[in-house]
Amino acid sequence: MVVDSCRDSARREAAPLGYLRRLGVDVRNRVKLLVITHWHNDHILGASEVFDAAESATIVCSGALQNREFAELIAASAHERLGELEMPEFARILEILKARKSAARTVSVGPTWAIEGRLLYSRGDSIPATVQSLSPSDSAMTLAHREFARYLPKYKEAKLTPVAQSPNNVAVVLWVQVADTRILLGSDLEESKNPNLGWQAIIGSKVRAPVLAHLFKIPHHGSDTAHSNDVWNQMLVPSPVAMLTPFIRGHKPLPSNTDIERIKTKTSEVYSTSRPGGWKPPRRDRAVERLVEGRLRAMTGGVGHVRIRWSVGATHATDIGLFSGAGAL
Repeated sequence: MVVDSCRDSARREAAPLGYLRRLGVDVRNRVKLLVITHWHNDHILGASEVFDAAESATIVCSGALQNREFAELIAASAHERLGELEMPEFARILEILKARKSAARTVSVGPTWAIEGRLLYSRGDSIPATVQSLSPSDSAMTLAHREFARYLPKYKEAKLTPVAQSPNNVAVVLWVQVADTRILLGSDLEESKNPNLGWQAIIGSKVRAPVLAHLFKIPHHGSDTAHSNDVWNQMLVPSPVAMLTPFIRGHKPLPSNTDIERIKTKTSEVYSTSRPGGWKPPRRDRAVERLVEGRLRAMTGGVGHVRIRWSVGATHATDIGLFSGAGAL
């Protein structure tokens, strides 16, 4: 399974695709799921390249489509050109699906829409494995459908563009179980004061398993907007192995120092794919350095990698590897 994608600019390829090939994985036949948790660039760049190579994979997307994605889906159904629309990764994926549909002579070959409680994958051999989506919730789906209705023009009325939910609010959270090892992949889902949305909806869900995860991908780069004490207390073992990816392109880099200290009160084992706050920028002329007073940070750097390996039947990770700038917080 591949969850989301980013581009490795140094290698000029989709990072997950290059990684799997360097491991010797037969991407064409062995990758069974490609899950796109939501349509933000830091989660989708290179996804169409991965899907094109993973010919045996099912593509999974959030069932609560946003308006731009919905427009592209309609354009695909109308056989319009998709490559020039605003979301090229989604457009290219739809083009690949159309080609596979024609080759298989079927009515449809996807996507599979992730919703609360949907079983996305199951294997029942000597090492059983399942993948289940825990979001978006029914309420998030309902809000998405209402946005579609508001988006449609009414008779003798001007066409309105509604204020859509953030893609983070409808991101796909995954529950993965391999034998007795359980993993919670938090995507970028944020907390909500509404008990029917965000992490509160997952906490209150009647379909999630009443067991605890050993490994946690911390949501939304460790931001406090995605933090839920209930998740740590009710869905995770004490001091689980946790990992996150920093975000440095906004005006407020994530995680902040406050975020890091908060997370470290929840677990003694948390790893980051790169240094929070970004990479050190190159030195410039002294006059420039005095003008900016150290406020610059580099926006690009190496693609870091946290590799966590678990032996079947083990109660804790048996091997944690940190590569290309990844480290413990």
